[in-house]
Amino acid sequence: MPTLVLEGTESPASLRHSAQALANALPNAQLLSKKGLGHTKKLDTKKISPELTVFFTANH
Repeated sequence: MPTLVLEGTESPASLRHSAQALANALPNAQLLSKKGLGHTKKLDTKKISPELTVFFTANH
């Protein structure tokens, strides 16, 4: 199953490392790091919706 793991560059290092470990552990996973996003920031749909659209349309 294709899996997209998202992380924000402003998230704490431990969460970014965990996202990388998850992407490495899951077969067929892709890690996407988005500048300006963080774990405690409000979700910015304008920054992630284009990435989700590409992922889901490529993996239908």
